Amino acid sequence: MILLNADDFGASSAVNQAVIRAHQAGSLHSASLMMGGIAAQEAVELAKKNPALRIGIHLTAVDGKAVLNPAEIPLIVDKEGNFPNNPAVTWIKYLFNPKASEQMQKEIKAQFEAFQKIGLKLSHVDGHHHQHIHPKIFNLAVEMGKELGAKWIRVPREDLTIWRKTPTQKQFWKAAHGKIYHWLTRGMKQKLEKEGFFIFDSVFGLLETFSLTSEYVLSLLEMNLNGSHELYFHPGANWNHDLEILLNSKIIEKIKSHPNILTDLESKIIP
Repeated sequence: MILLNADDFGASSAVNQAVIRAHQAGSLHSASLMMGGIAAQEAVELAKKNPALRIGIHLTAVDGKAVLNPAEIPLIVDKEGNFPNNPAVTWIKYLFNPKASEQMQKEIKAQFEAFQKIGLKLSHVDGHHHQHIHPKIFNLAVEMGKELGAKWIRVPREDLTIWRKTPTQKQFWKAAHGKIYHWLTRGMKQKLEKEGFFIFDSVFGLLETFSLTSEYVLSLLEMNLNGSHELYFHPGANWNHDLEILLNSKIIEKIKSHPNILTDLESKIIP
C-alpha cells in the first residue's frame, strides 16, 4: 500500500496551488500544513474546498516562520519570527540549550493549538526537515498528535534495499544519509505502536528529495511492494520538478489503476 503526500502546504501560494492541482489530477491524497507558512490561511481555505485531501501538520522548528510572537521565543527566532535555516544548528541548540528547548516546545504546542482552531480533521504529524523526530520535540508531537486524533506520525526511514533497485544515482552520501536517519529514528516505532499510531514500513522521498524523477516514482509504483509505504513530494517549490512529476500522465494513470494506493487511510488500514 502506498500513500502519496505533499509537504510544505501553506509555505507559499505557489505551493498551495501545486498541491491542489496534483490532488485534483488524482496524484496526491494528503498534505502536511505549515501553520506558520505565509500562505497557511489560503491552504486552509483550499483544503476545505477539497475535503478528500487529508491534512496533517508539518511541525516547523527550522527554516520557516513561528506562529508565536517573536518576543515570546527570542532564543529560537529572529525579530521577524523566522527560525534559522540550518537544521544541524537548530538540532544541537534544542538539544543542549534548555531555555531554547523550552521556547521551542512552547512554539510546537502553539502550532498544534493553531491547527485545532482551523476546523480541519488532523490526519497525521510530520516535520519540516524531519525535526519532529528531535528528542525534545518527538514526545510532545506524540502527545499532542494523539490528543487531536492524528492516525499516523512519519518515521523517516527509507528502505535502502528497495531504493537500490530504483533508477537513481546511488551516491554514497545518499546511502549514508539513509543510515543516519535509521539511527536517529531508532525506538520511534515502539513508542508510536504503544500509543496506537499507524507506522508506515518505509518512507520514500527521503533520499531523493533534491533529485526526484518521474522514473523513480514510476519504478516504485510498478514494484510489487509488500507492506505500507509513504511517498512524499514538495510540489510548487522552485528547486524541483515535483509538480511536473505529479502531473505526468503516465504517473497519474498508474496511480489511478494501482490496486494499493491509499486514498482513505482511515477506512483501509486503521481499525
